[in-house]
Amino acid sequence: MVPVRRHVSLETTTSLWALVVVLLMTILAPLGVDAIQVGQCGTKTPSHTHQRLDQARMRSLKERTVRTTKHNRKLLWETCQELAQTCNQCVNIPIYVHFLTIPDPDSESGSILPHPEDAFRDYLRGTKTASESDFTTPTTMFSMVQENVNLVNRVYQHTPFRFTLTDDYTVTPNRNWTLNGYENQIDIAKELGQGGLESMNIYLFPSLDVEGGSVYGFAPYASFQGRGVGDGVWIDYSTITGGGKLHNDLGYTLAHEIGHWFGLYHTFENSREDGGDPCSDTNKNDWVDDTGHQAAATSEQFNCTDFLVDGVELPNTCPDQPLRDPFFNIMNYLDNEDCYSAADITESLTCGQIERMWMQWNLYREAANACHEDEMLVDINFAFDSQFWWETTFQLSTVGSVDTIFDSVSDFDAKGAAFFNHTSVDMYLCLPRAEEYEFVVQDSFGDGSSVNPASITVNENLTCTVPADFGFEARIRFTESSLKCDGNLPTTGRSPVSTSSTSSFAMPFSSWSGIGCLSTTFVTTVLFLWGSVGH
Repeated sequence: MVPVRRHVSLETTTSLWALVVVLLMTILAPLGVDAIQVGQCGTKTPSHTHQRLDQARMRSLKERTVRTTKHNRKLLWETCQELAQTCNQCVNIPIYVHFLTIPDPDSESGSILPHPEDAFRDYLRGTKTASESDFTTPTTMFSMVQENVNLVNRVYQHTPFRFTLTDDYTVTPNRNWTLNGYENQIDIAKELGQGGLESMNIYLFPSLDVEGGSVYGFAPYASFQGRGVGDGVWIDYSTITGGGKLHNDLGYTLAHEIGHWFGLYHTFENSREDGGDPCSDTNKNDWVDDTGHQAAATSEQFNCTDFLVDGVELPNTCPDQPLRDPFFNIMNYLDNEDCYSAADITESLTCGQIERMWMQWNLYREAANACHEDEMLVDINFAFDSQFWWETTFQLSTVGSVDTIFDSVSDFDAKGAAFFNHTSVDMYLCLPRAEEYEFVVQDSFGDGSSVNPASITVNENLTCTVPADFGFEARIRFTESSLKCDGNLPTTGRSPVSTSSTSSFAMPFSSWSGIGCLSTTFVTTVLFLWGSVGH
């Protein structure tokens, strides 16, 4: 008998922390998030800034790993197969399962598990009286989840990771949480989540209603989880292996969402970005070199079963690119899960994706809550006139390679004036130590700001502040050991550069409890300080 740990929680309202994290997710996800397709994944696309900073950190980690043998489970870059054959390099991921149910005093157990769909739909409509025999029991559902985890292990067979379902699960009767899991994910994860960021929590719900439609699942990216808030994998009951969802109950939805948990993007992630050409060389797609460009998700363009006929070539929507569409990739969308079964599911991830999973694991899960040894902590604070927000722009880039990490014009303003109604933004970043960086603040009217518009603090002890009367433009260059804001930097020639202000400064760590890829707090009339927040 599988032991059941029943967990009954009261109906909750959004807390102050939930509000803070909503603001955090607003900046990390694009402000104009693509509409979520009905019957697909609800995981939101990270912002340009988030993606670029994430890439900079992974590039630094890869260079560090290649030149050292410090890591016991060093990724063997040459071949993914060699890595998979070395069992002592495998990482075991414990999985904790949580069933969200509907309180029902008329049922023997006091609640009903909302599965199967038809019975639950009738129950919500009041067209039938609930009977214990109408619904799947937690014990039966747990067995179905076990079958799904078995499939996941086959999909991820050539990765460093293996998944083990723990023999304990929770049953939580909470109508609001069960019917509105997407909106309540922070409260749910905080209350029910077990283990740390290296453990996986799976939360099961009926169809997840999002933005007027429903999604089959979602998982906040690994790089969102530096503070451990809202972490987990969220899955529709009916998509679990044998769950009954038409064309989508073989269990690949869970495998797909677990990919997001490890930091994998959709293979078509940036295909519609800014109306550009998805087949262009400049399109980053999923930031993985060996997944081909594709014009859009396969499910948006084709019926996948049409390509299972002998002699029919798989689609190639970007014919000028060297690689074809990643048709059978688990991070693509197919309209029928039977199509995944037509291929070797153990080959549904590329070597580049496996490499990305490993680096994301190292950065955000195995060693979360701090910058790595080859990184520095950088605190950038923007302040500007609330009534003249449109005058001020900010850019952060590396010196030499001129890789842009943050650009307020493209990352904020172009997506709906994100600065509107805000007076300051705090950014905490882990940046590779080996680089030199330049931060530029500009004012289109040349009259500076009524407040000190920007300050940068490196590793808590080096600070440079741009004065209010900086004119058109001010620049700050910084490395791990130096800050230059003394007017000796090249400028556009339009205006004087700000004077320096360097002092010993320490931000209290009570307001900082760990760093993911990018942590940002919008400040309006109240400054939200980050505290220690777990699940």
